[in-house]
This record gives sequence, structure tokens and C-alpha cells, in this order.
Amino acid sequence: MVGIVQALVEALEEGTELQITTADDLRHALEIAIALRQSARQGHIPIKLPLEDRSLVMYPKKMRWHYKKGILGRESYMEEMNRQHRDIQAK
Repeated sequence: MVGIVQALVEALEEGTELQITTADDLRHALEIAIALRQSARQGHIPIKLPLEDRSLVMYPKKMRWHYKKGILGRESYMEEMNRQHRDIQAK
């Protein structure tokens, strides 16, 4: 997000065209990520794109839904990430 805002500011200041990705690019990137996950879950078999099963989704872990470093501060954020990592490893 910071990179997009930076690019927007530079484009406005310099009067240049804004170089950003399109929603279609992001959709393809998500589809590739889902395919990689499905391949890993199924023993690393090849997955054909576009995905046939359009019901497959990919959500971030709840702990990552909100970017908390700006809210909590770096130290608290890193402690939280370490705690989450330990919890995941313990399972």
C-alpha cells in the first residue's frame, strides 16, 4: 500500500503516468497463489490454469487481516508475530 501511495504522489508531482497494476493482474496473481497452494496440498501435482474449480478461495489468517505495526508499534507487533508463530508451531 505504501508503494502505491508513493507512486501516486510521484506521478502527481512529476506529471507522469501512474504505473500501477490492474485489478485483472491482481486477480491472476491470486489465482496463481491458489493454484500453488492446491498443488502443494495434493502432493505437488500440476494444476491447470485457469482454475476449473472457481469455488476455491484464499483468505489471510485472521491475525493478518489488519496491519497492526502502525497501531501497536514495531516492538509489540514483532512480539505478536512471534507469539503467533510459536502457537502455529505448537499445533
